[in-house]
Amino acid sequence: MIKHAAVSRNKNDSLFLELQEAIRQGHFPVGSRIPTERELAVNYACSRATVRSSLRKLEELKFIERVRGSGTYVRETGGREQAVCYRVAIFLEGKGAFGGDDPFYGRILSGLFQDGKMGFLPEIHQVRSRESFPWSELDLSSYAGLIIGFQLSREEGEDLNRVGIPFVALEKPEGDLSVSYVAVDNRTGAGIATEHLLESGRRNPLFLCGETSLHMNRNKICGFFEALEKAGVSAAPERIVEIVPYDEKATAEIIRRELPERAGFDSLLIYGDWATWATVNYLRERGMRIPEDVAVIMYDEFNWVSRALELPLTSVRQPHAEQLRTALAILMRKIRDMHQPQVVQTIQPTLLVRRSSMNY
Repeated sequence: MIKHAAVSRNKNDSLFLELQEAIRQGHFPVGSRIPTERELAVNYACSRATVRSSLRKLEELKFIERVRGSGTYVRETGGREQAVCYRVAIFLEGKGAFGGDDPFYGRILSGLFQDGKMGFLPEIHQVRSRESFPWSELDLSSYAGLIIGFQLSREEGEDLNRVGIPFVALEKPEGDLSVSYVAVDNRTGAGIATEHLLESGRRNPLFLCGETSLHMNRNKICGFFEALEKAGVSAAPERIVEIVPYDEKATAEIIRRELPERAGFDSLLIYGDWATWATVNYLRERGMRIPEDVAVIMYDEFNWVSRALELPLTSVRQPHAEQLRTALAILMRKIRDMHQPQVVQTIQPTLLVRRSSMNY
Protein backbone atom coordinates (compact mmCIF):
# COMPACT_ATOMS: atom_id res chain seq x y z
CA MET A 1 0.00 0.00 0.00
CA ILE A 2 1.21 3.51 -0.78
CA LYS A 3 1.56 5.36 2.51
CA HIS A 4 1.44 8.87 1.16
CA ALA A 5 -2.24 9.69 1.38
CA ALA A 6 -1.40 12.95 3.16
CA VAL A 7 1.05 14.08 0.49
CA SER A 8 -0.12 16.57 -2.08
CA ARG A 9 1.34 19.33 -4.17
CA ASN A 10 2.27 22.15 -1.78
CA LYS A 11 0.84 25.65 -2.17
CA ASN A 12 4.13 27.10 -3.39
CA ASP A 13 4.27 24.64 -6.29
CA SER A 14 0.58 25.08 -7.10
CA LEU A 15 0.77 28.87 -7.32
CA PHE A 16 4.05 28.78 -9.22
CA LEU A 17 2.59 26.41 -11.84
CA GLU A 18 -0.64 28.41 -12.14
CA LEU A 19 1.21 31.70 -12.67
CA GLN A 20 3.64 30.09 -15.09
CA GLU A 21 0.79 28.68 -17.16
CA ALA A 22 -1.05 32.01 -17.08
CA ILE A 23 2.04 33.66 -18.58
CA ARG A 24 2.44 30.90 -21.18
CA GLN A 25 -1.20 31.22 -22.19
CA GLY A 26 -0.96 35.00 -22.49
CA HIS A 27 -3.34 35.79 -19.63
CA PHE A 28 -0.51 38.00 -18.40
CA PRO A 29 0.76 39.46 -21.73
CA VAL A 30 4.42 40.15 -22.36
CA GLY A 31 5.34 43.55 -20.91
CA SER A 32 2.28 43.76 -18.69
CA ARG A 33 2.48 44.35 -14.96
CA ILE A 34 1.18 41.45 -12.92
CA PRO A 35 -0.86 42.01 -9.74
CA THR A 36 0.88 42.93 -6.51
CA GLU A 37 1.82 40.35 -3.88
CA ARG A 38 -1.20 41.40 -1.81
CA GLU A 39 -3.56 41.10 -4.80
CA LEU A 40 -2.16 37.70 -5.78
CA ALA A 41 -2.53 36.45 -2.21
CA VAL A 42 -6.20 37.47 -2.23
CA ASN A 43 -6.90 36.19 -5.76
CA TYR A 44 -5.31 32.78 -5.13
CA ALA A 45 -6.34 32.43 -1.46
CA CYS A 46 -2.83 31.96 -0.16
CA SER A 47 -0.28 33.73 2.04
CA ARG A 48 2.07 36.47 0.83
CA ALA A 49 4.98 34.15 1.73
CA THR A 50 3.63 31.66 -0.83
CA VAL A 51 3.32 34.44 -3.40
CA ARG A 52 6.89 35.61 -2.78
CA SER A 53 8.24 32.07 -3.13
CA SER A 54 6.41 31.54 -6.43
CA LEU A 55 7.50 34.91 -7.83
CA ARG A 56 11.09 34.17 -6.88
CA LYS A 57 10.99 30.95 -8.95
CA LEU A 58 9.44 32.76 -11.91
CA GLU A 59 12.09 35.44 -11.71
CA GLU A 60 14.90 32.86 -11.59
CA LEU A 61 13.48 31.24 -14.71
CA LYS A 62 13.23 34.65 -16.40
CA PHE A 63 9.46 34.62 -16.77
CA ILE A 64 9.16 37.91 -14.91
CA GLU A 65 11.26 40.95 -14.05
CA ARG A 66 10.90 43.11 -10.95
CA VAL A 67 11.37 46.83 -11.44
CA ARG A 68 12.08 48.68 -8.19
CA GLY A 69 9.40 51.25 -7.43
CA SER A 70 7.26 50.19 -10.38
CA GLY A 71 6.16 46.57 -10.02
CA THR A 72 6.65 43.12 -11.53
CA TYR A 73 6.43 42.65 -15.31
CA VAL A 74 6.26 39.72 -17.70
CA ARG A 75 9.54 39.56 -19.57
CA GLU A 76 9.57 40.11 -23.32
CA THR A 77 12.12 37.35 -23.79
CA GLY A 78 12.94 34.27 -21.84
CA GLY A 79 9.66 33.37 -20.24
CA ARG A 80 7.94 31.84 -23.24
CA GLU A 81 11.04 30.12 -24.55
CA GLN A 82 12.49 29.07 -21.22
CA ALA A 83 12.10 25.34 -20.66
CA VAL A 84 10.97 24.43 -17.18
CA CYS A 85 12.06 20.94 -16.16
CA TYR A 86 9.58 19.09 -14.01
CA ARG A 87 10.95 16.22 -11.94
CA VAL A 88 9.09 13.09 -13.02
CA ALA A 89 9.44 9.54 -11.68
CA ILE A 90 9.02 6.70 -14.18
CA PHE A 91 8.33 3.27 -12.67
CA LEU A 92 9.06 0.30 -14.95
CA GLU A 93 8.52 -3.33 -14.02
CA GLY A 94 10.92 -6.09 -15.06
CA LYS A 95 14.19 -7.86 -14.45
CA GLY A 96 15.95 -6.90 -17.69
CA ALA A 97 18.84 -4.49 -17.94
CA PHE A 98 18.37 -0.92 -19.11
CA GLY A 99 20.27 -0.47 -22.35
CA GLY A 100 20.08 -4.20 -23.12
CA ASP A 101 18.06 -5.88 -25.86
CA ASP A 102 14.70 -5.66 -24.10
CA PRO A 103 12.52 -3.70 -26.57
CA PHE A 104 10.33 -2.24 -23.84
CA TYR A 105 13.20 -0.56 -22.01
CA GLY A 106 14.95 0.39 -25.24
CA ARG A 107 11.94 2.12 -26.74
CA ILE A 108 10.92 3.74 -23.46
CA LEU A 109 14.39 5.29 -23.24
CA SER A 110 14.15 6.24 -26.92
CA GLY A 111 10.91 8.05 -26.18
CA LEU A 112 12.63 9.95 -23.38
CA PHE A 113 15.58 10.97 -25.53
CA GLN A 114 13.34 12.09 -28.39
CA ASP A 115 11.40 14.27 -25.99
CA GLY A 116 14.44 15.67 -24.20
CA LYS A 117 13.12 19.20 -24.74
CA MET A 118 9.67 18.42 -23.43
CA GLY A 119 10.40 19.90 -20.01
CA PHE A 120 10.97 16.79 -17.88
CA LEU A 121 13.79 15.68 -15.63
CA PRO A 122 13.11 11.92 -15.58
CA GLU A 123 14.10 9.61 -12.76
CA ILE A 124 13.67 5.92 -13.61
CA HIS A 125 12.84 3.34 -10.95
CA GLN A 126 13.01 -0.32 -11.97
CA VAL A 127 10.43 -2.40 -10.10
CA ARG A 128 11.82 -5.94 -9.94
CA SER A 129 9.22 -7.24 -7.49
CA ARG A 130 5.81 -5.66 -7.02
CA GLU A 131 5.38 -7.42 -3.66
CA SER A 132 8.55 -5.95 -2.19
CA PHE A 133 8.60 -2.57 -3.94
CA PRO A 134 9.02 0.10 -1.22
CA TRP A 135 6.25 2.54 -2.18
CA SER A 136 6.12 3.77 1.39
CA GLU A 137 9.79 4.81 1.31
CA LEU A 138 9.35 7.14 -1.65
CA ASP A 139 8.87 10.85 -1.11
CA LEU A 140 6.32 11.36 -3.87
CA SER A 141 5.93 15.01 -2.92
CA SER A 142 9.33 15.68 -4.50
CA TYR A 143 7.96 14.86 -7.97
CA ALA A 144 5.77 16.97 -10.24
CA GLY A 145 4.26 13.81 -11.73
CA LEU A 146 4.58 10.05 -12.23
CA ILE A 147 4.56 7.60 -15.14
CA ILE A 148 3.52 4.10 -14.03
CA GLY A 149 4.80 1.47 -16.48
CA PHE A 150 2.78 -1.49 -15.23
CA GLN A 151 -0.78 -2.41 -14.36
CA LEU A 152 -1.81 -0.71 -11.14
CA SER A 153 -3.87 -2.69 -8.67
CA ARG A 154 -7.13 -1.12 -7.62
CA GLU A 155 -5.65 -0.30 -4.21
CA GLU A 156 -2.57 1.35 -5.73
CA GLY A 157 -4.68 3.40 -8.13
CA GLU A 158 -7.00 4.58 -5.37
CA ASP A 159 -4.03 5.50 -3.17
CA LEU A 160 -2.38 7.53 -5.93
CA ASN A 161 -5.64 9.34 -6.64
CA ARG A 162 -5.85 10.26 -2.96
CA VAL A 163 -2.23 11.46 -2.92
CA GLY A 164 -3.18 14.05 -5.52
CA ILE A 165 0.02 13.88 -7.56
CA PRO A 166 -0.52 13.87 -11.37
CA PHE A 167 0.21 10.47 -12.93
CA VAL A 168 -0.36 8.55 -16.14
CA ALA A 169 -0.20 4.75 -16.44
CA LEU A 170 1.07 2.72 -19.39
CA GLU A 171 -1.52 0.00 -18.84
CA LYS A 172 -5.20 -0.07 -17.94
CA PRO A 173 -5.49 -0.37 -14.14
CA GLU A 174 -7.48 -3.11 -12.49
CA GLY A 175 -11.17 -2.46 -12.05
CA ASP A 176 -13.04 0.62 -13.23
CA LEU A 177 -10.85 3.33 -11.72
CA SER A 178 -10.89 6.78 -13.28
CA VAL A 179 -7.23 7.01 -14.26
CA SER A 180 -5.38 8.45 -17.26
CA TYR A 181 -3.52 5.75 -19.16
CA VAL A 182 -1.99 5.07 -22.55
CA ALA A 183 -2.04 1.39 -23.53
CA VAL A 184 -0.89 -0.66 -26.48
CA ASP A 185 -3.79 -2.36 -28.28
CA ASN A 186 -2.63 -5.93 -27.64
CA ARG A 187 -5.98 -7.31 -28.75
CA THR A 188 -5.44 -5.92 -32.23
CA GLY A 189 -1.76 -6.92 -32.17
CA ALA A 190 -2.54 -10.59 -31.58
CA GLY A 191 -5.42 -10.39 -34.02
CA ILE A 192 -3.39 -9.12 -36.99
CA ALA A 193 -0.66 -11.68 -36.30
CA THR A 194 -3.19 -14.52 -36.24
CA GLU A 195 -4.92 -13.25 -39.39
CA HIS A 196 -1.54 -13.25 -41.16
CA LEU A 197 -1.01 -16.91 -40.25
CA LEU A 198 -4.50 -17.87 -41.39
CA GLU A 199 -4.21 -15.94 -44.64
CA SER A 200 -0.94 -17.80 -45.29
CA GLY A 201 -2.86 -21.08 -45.26
CA ARG A 202 -2.18 -22.16 -41.69
CA ARG A 203 -5.19 -23.78 -40.03
CA ASN A 204 -3.85 -25.08 -36.73
CA PRO A 205 -2.09 -22.24 -34.87
CA LEU A 206 -1.09 -22.20 -31.22
CA PHE A 207 -0.50 -19.18 -29.02
CA LEU A 208 2.39 -19.47 -26.57
CA CYS A 209 1.28 -16.72 -24.23
CA GLY A 210 2.57 -15.09 -21.07
CA GLU A 211 0.87 -15.14 -17.70
CA THR A 212 -2.85 -15.35 -18.47
CA SER A 213 -3.88 -13.48 -15.32
CA LEU A 214 -2.38 -10.25 -16.70
CA HIS A 215 -4.78 -7.86 -18.44
CA MET A 216 -2.52 -7.31 -21.47
CA ASN A 217 -2.17 -11.08 -22.04
CA ARG A 218 -5.91 -11.66 -21.71
CA ASN A 219 -6.37 -9.05 -24.42
CA LYS A 220 -3.92 -10.90 -26.66
CA ILE A 221 -5.81 -14.15 -26.14
CA CYS A 222 -9.07 -12.40 -27.05
CA GLY A 223 -7.53 -11.07 -30.26
CA PHE A 224 -6.16 -14.53 -31.11
CA PHE A 225 -9.51 -16.26 -30.59
CA GLU A 226 -11.47 -13.56 -32.43
CA ALA A 227 -9.28 -13.98 -35.52
CA LEU A 228 -9.74 -17.76 -35.40
CA GLU A 229 -13.52 -17.51 -35.08
CA LYS A 230 -13.70 -15.00 -37.91
CA ALA A 231 -11.89 -17.49 -40.16
CA GLY A 232 -14.08 -20.39 -39.07
CA VAL A 233 -11.26 -22.10 -37.16
CA SER A 234 -11.89 -23.74 -33.80
CA ALA A 235 -10.97 -21.45 -30.89
CA ALA A 236 -10.28 -24.28 -28.46
CA PRO A 237 -8.64 -23.51 -25.07
CA GLU A 238 -5.97 -26.11 -25.95
CA ARG A 239 -4.54 -23.61 -28.43
CA ILE A 240 -3.18 -21.55 -25.51
CA VAL A 241 0.11 -22.52 -23.85
CA GLU A 242 0.94 -20.41 -20.79
CA ILE A 243 4.65 -19.61 -20.47
CA VAL A 244 5.56 -18.66 -16.88
CA PRO A 245 8.18 -17.72 -15.68
CA TYR A 246 10.25 -15.88 -18.26
CA ASP A 247 13.75 -17.38 -18.16
CA GLU A 248 15.72 -19.67 -20.43
CA LYS A 249 15.71 -22.92 -18.44
CA ALA A 250 12.13 -22.82 -17.17
CA THR A 251 10.77 -21.79 -20.56
CA ALA A 252 12.61 -24.62 -22.34
CA GLU A 253 11.12 -27.12 -19.88
CA ILE A 254 7.60 -25.86 -20.54
CA ILE A 255 8.09 -26.03 -24.32
CA ARG A 256 9.42 -29.60 -24.19
CA ARG A 257 6.56 -30.66 -21.95
CA GLU A 258 3.64 -28.89 -23.64
CA LEU A 259 4.26 -28.90 -27.39
CA PRO A 260 4.34 -32.71 -27.82
CA GLU A 261 0.83 -32.73 -26.29
CA ARG A 262 -0.43 -30.50 -29.10
CA ALA A 263 0.54 -32.47 -32.17
CA GLY A 264 -0.39 -31.24 -35.63
CA PHE A 265 0.17 -27.51 -35.13
CA ASP A 266 1.40 -25.68 -38.23
CA SER A 267 2.02 -22.21 -36.83
CA LEU A 268 2.94 -20.48 -33.60
CA LEU A 269 2.38 -17.02 -32.17
CA ILE A 270 4.92 -16.69 -29.34
CA TYR A 271 5.08 -14.02 -26.66
CA GLY A 272 8.52 -13.20 -25.29
CA ASP A 273 12.17 -13.58 -26.14
CA TRP A 274 13.07 -16.71 -24.19
CA ALA A 275 9.89 -18.44 -25.27
CA THR A 276 10.71 -17.78 -28.94
CA TRP A 277 14.33 -18.81 -28.47
CA ALA A 278 13.41 -22.09 -26.76
CA THR A 279 10.61 -22.90 -29.21
CA VAL A 280 12.64 -22.40 -32.39
CA ASN A 281 15.46 -24.51 -30.97
CA TYR A 282 12.97 -27.22 -30.03
CA LEU A 283 11.50 -27.24 -33.55
CA ARG A 284 14.96 -27.49 -35.11
CA GLU A 285 15.91 -30.38 -32.80
CA ARG A 286 12.82 -32.21 -34.07
CA GLY A 287 13.79 -31.58 -37.67
CA MET A 288 10.89 -29.19 -38.31
CA ARG A 289 11.57 -26.46 -40.85
CA ILE A 290 10.60 -22.81 -40.43
CA PRO A 291 8.41 -21.69 -42.14
CA GLU A 292 7.87 -24.73 -44.37
CA ASP A 293 6.59 -26.98 -41.57
CA VAL A 294 5.79 -24.39 -38.89
CA ALA A 295 5.33 -20.64 -39.33
CA VAL A 296 6.51 -18.54 -36.39
CA ILE A 297 5.57 -15.03 -35.24
CA MET A 298 7.19 -13.42 -32.21
CA TYR A 299 5.07 -11.02 -30.16
CA ASP A 300 7.24 -7.93 -29.77
CA GLU A 301 10.46 -7.37 -31.62
CA PHE A 302 13.40 -8.85 -29.73
CA ASN A 303 16.23 -8.25 -32.16
CA TRP A 304 18.71 -10.39 -30.25
CA VAL A 305 16.55 -13.49 -30.82
CA SER A 306 16.57 -13.05 -34.61
CA ARG A 307 20.32 -12.49 -34.54
CA ALA A 308 21.07 -15.44 -32.27
CA LEU A 309 18.83 -17.83 -34.22
CA GLU A 310 20.01 -16.45 -37.59
CA LEU A 311 16.36 -16.31 -38.57
CA PRO A 312 14.51 -13.14 -39.62
CA LEU A 313 11.45 -13.40 -37.39
CA THR A 314 8.07 -11.94 -38.24
CA SER A 315 7.24 -9.78 -35.23
CA VAL A 316 4.47 -7.74 -33.66
CA ARG A 317 6.16 -4.44 -32.84
CA GLN A 318 4.79 -2.56 -29.86
CA PRO A 319 5.22 1.23 -30.18
CA HIS A 320 6.54 1.87 -26.68
CA ALA A 321 8.38 5.08 -27.60
CA GLU A 322 5.17 6.58 -28.97
CA GLN A 323 3.32 5.26 -25.91
CA LEU A 324 5.67 7.09 -23.54
CA ARG A 325 5.68 10.31 -25.56
CA THR A 326 1.88 10.33 -25.52
CA ALA A 327 1.82 9.65 -21.78
CA LEU A 328 4.31 12.47 -21.13
CA ALA A 329 2.21 14.91 -23.16
CA ILE A 330 -0.87 13.98 -21.10
CA LEU A 331 1.15 14.26 -17.89
CA MET A 332 2.41 17.73 -18.85
CA ARG A 333 -1.17 18.94 -19.26
CA LYS A 334 -2.12 17.42 -15.91
CA ILE A 335 0.87 19.03 -14.17
CA ARG A 336 -0.09 22.44 -15.53
CA ASP A 337 -3.76 21.97 -14.72
CA MET A 338 -4.77 19.47 -12.05
CA HIS A 339 -8.40 19.80 -13.16
CA GLN A 340 -7.74 18.26 -16.59
CA PRO A 341 -10.14 15.35 -17.28
CA GLN A 342 -8.78 11.82 -17.28
CA VAL A 343 -7.54 10.68 -20.69
CA VAL A 344 -7.51 7.15 -22.10
CA GLN A 345 -5.60 6.53 -25.32
CA THR A 346 -4.74 3.36 -27.24
CA ILE A 347 -1.63 3.00 -29.43
CA GLN A 348 -1.66 0.53 -32.33
CA PRO A 349 1.07 -2.11 -32.82
CA THR A 350 2.35 -3.12 -36.27
CA LEU A 351 3.16 -6.46 -37.89
CA LEU A 352 6.62 -6.74 -39.46
CA VAL A 353 6.53 -9.67 -41.89
CA ARG A 354 9.79 -11.57 -42.39
CA ARG A 355 10.93 -15.01 -43.48
CA SER A 356 9.74 -17.00 -40.44
CA SER A 357 6.07 -16.78 -41.51
CA MET A 358 6.20 -16.39 -45.29
CA ASN A 359 4.25 -18.74 -47.55
CA TYR A 360 5.97 -22.00 -48.35
